[in-house]
Amino acid sequence: MANIYDKASLVMIPSGTKDSKIFSQKPVNGDGDFTFSRSTAATRVNADGNIEKETQNLLFQSNSFNVTGWGISGATLTSGQSGYDGTNDAWLIDSSSEGYVFQYAAVVLGTFSVYAKANSVNNLRLRCIGASNSEGFFDLQNGITGTSINLIDSKIEDIGNGWYRCSITMDGTPTLIRIYPSVSSSTSSGTIGSVYIQDAQLEQGLVARDYIETTTTTVEGGITDNVPRLDYTDSSCPALLLEPQRINIVNHSEYFGTYSAGNQTRTANATTSPEGLQNAYKLTATSNFSGLGVTHNLSASTTYTASFYIKNISAGTNSTSSSFPIRIAVYDYTNATTILSETYLDDISTSEWRRMTFSFTTTTAASVLIQFVRDLNNAEEIYIYGAQIEAGSYATSYIPTYGTSVTRNLDACYIATGVDSLVNNTQGSIFMEFQPVSVPEYFERVLRIDDGTEDNVIRWNRYGTLNLQQYIKTDGVTQAIFDLANASKGTLLKVCLVYNNNDVRLYVNGSNDGTDTSATMPSVNYTRLMFANNTAGSLLAPQRISQFISISTALTDQEAIDLTTI
Repeated sequence: MANIYDKASLVMIPSGTKDSKIFSQKPVNGDGDFTFSRSTAATRVNADGNIEKETQNLLFQSNSFNVTGWGISGATLTSGQSGYDGTNDAWLIDSSSEGYVFQYAAVVLGTFSVYAKANSVNNLRLRCIGASNSEGFFDLQNGITGTSINLIDSKIEDIGNGWYRCSITMDGTPTLIRIYPSVSSSTSSGTIGSVYIQDAQLEQGLVARDYIETTTTTVEGGITDNVPRLDYTDSSCPALLLEPQRINIVNHSEYFGTYSAGNQTRTANATTSPEGLQNAYKLTATSNFSGLGVTHNLSASTTYTASFYIKNISAGTNSTSSSFPIRIAVYDYTNATTILSETYLDDISTSEWRRMTFSFTTTTAASVLIQFVRDLNNAEEIYIYGAQIEAGSYATSYIPTYGTSVTRNLDACYIATGVDSLVNNTQGSIFMEFQPVSVPEYFERVLRIDDGTEDNVIRWNRYGTLNLQQYIKTDGVTQAIFDLANASKGTLLKVCLVYNNNDVRLYVNGSNDGTDTSATMPSVNYTRLMFANNTAGSLLAPQRISQFISISTALTDQEAIDLTTI
């Protein structure tokens, strides 16, 4: 491999990234770095094996309670207090009569949190004003939650030294959030007294995540716009995840309190989800034929794929009889027809999280009820997380939703300048290690190198259930084309194309899978290199890319075999 590296003009092994950029290991001057774009947030599986999402703090001046953005009523503030984190960044809020600090803020299905410590009074009150007022009380002396009103959940976490992180999760859109000292953990009667507070946060979702400091603007972090996804699915090493645009039309992917349900109880934030946070739901059957469903309007003659994560607690294990607890039914209530009969899913008898997926095709536009869970026998329980319905024949990475459908835009990754110094047009070798993550729905582009036209191009496509196609075109005439039937979903592929006049060879996983001895190479330079059809990323083949190497000379048979051997 060292010899190959010495010969290479471009080496990209996904590791170093920043917003809108993927760094290549060679050349070291940055000329080989890839431009990356995706104008929405996304998710990935991180190095800990957890789903990682965009994070945010939607409050201004999150720990400056006395500046513009915050207001104060019936209380005084004193800064410079000893904080939970060893700093002097905490505040003393002292109420003269039901006093509080407040900020105008809005979020759909959000969690509001703050760190707090008792002083002259032992309780804290968090309140959100909106269409339905929500509030929660917290006992800062004993570390327990008190009364809650119109909340999905409330939590208190012991941070140490008398400090707690208190949070409330509400279903609705608040317009105003407030923090009060309180003499009680159950009543909002007038309060005179003080508590310490520090680091407030408002965010989407069912739980409070790691605190993000803000000043004059709100802040987003994690896998936000234009952040490349280094994905660790089933691997200790990262791969660059690239996917086309998809829409999760499920309005609530994590809050199952909005779903239609029968013969069951639902418990929010009951266990740790695939996200690594305690934000998965528990479903407990109260009698036979327990169901959980969601209704959406779907387009005619369209294939959809639904997916969700399931973890067994005490459900059955028989996947072939009616006693099996997890099965799916899709009903068109508008036209009184069944689209997908009650199809049993795979056995979920293990206690690990598994993503269950199923696809179906509509005939007419329909209002469809999808029942995710059926036939839970009495006292049986499961956990559920991450519901998704998307147009397409396969499931893509998880798209979180909080009250409305969400679009994840496509990933575009390319080099648009200086390609002639990285890829030789007359002879060379192109190596790529990647893993297809789906069965193609149509011709999808794995790789494209061209001169800005269709006349001179190296292109790799996927189509059908297995095939990988490679071809070279010069002056508008196809010179070499190979079709391979070993590019199935999930298969690790190490592919090397060696090209020269009258000598084009393709190697896949250690074997020579194609040779052409009559090909002519273009006389013009290549100017674009992309993992898609164009810089906008249309026809992008969903894939995880582990390595990409360009060499300006044609490798020997043995070199190419060694490079592609798994």
